[in-house]
Amino acid sequence: GAPPEASAAPAQPADATPAAAEGAAQASVVNLRLIGEIKARYDAFDEKRELVMKRSRDVVKAAKNAIFALHREDYKKAEGFLKQSAKDAVEIHRDVISSYPRLRDGFFSASLEEFAEALVYRAFRQDRRLLGLQEMQEKSGLNFPMTLAEYLGGLMDLTGEVGRMAVRGASGGRKARPLIERCLACVDAVYNGVQ
Repeated sequence: GAPPEASAAPAQPADATPAAAEGAAQASVVNLRLIGEIKARYDAFDEKRELVMKRSRDVVKAAKNAIFALHREDYKKAEGFLKQSAKDAVEIHRDVISSYPRLRDGFFSASLEEFAEALVYRAFRQDRRLLGLQEMQEKSGLNFPMTLAEYLGGLMDLTGEVGRMAVRGASGGRKARPLIERCLACVDAVYNGVQ
């Protein structure tokens, strides 16, 4: 036999038609419209994530200011900061989280932990008791549920505030003993409650 020509086209399967070959070529090309839609969705998500990060700082700041006011026993000012923290959280939830629930994790959830800490610290300072999740939810001013993790994060952080309260109280000498014992009982209750 004669040698094959060097310029011969590769063999096509017997069932290959020009239409099938064109479809295969199109399937291997990147769908730029789809990529553009994915990029637009990602950009919108990223814009909302940045907004949640920025606005969650307001929730944290108001909650921290409430805690500082509680340390000074300025309950009226603390109440104002707690209301502001709740208002800011409700707005973030309404404006972003309700449409992008995955954005609750991270900054927003951490801001709710700080808010929960302020709420349970207020109850400890004013009422000398700890709040459960349901009661905290009722007193929070939020129109959406806090998660168990957010509540527990706030409750665990409470022990630091109570410890600071005990250390400051210790400067009062023996007359501070009831306060220090109450602080110890609070920390023990939190510790034993999560065991």
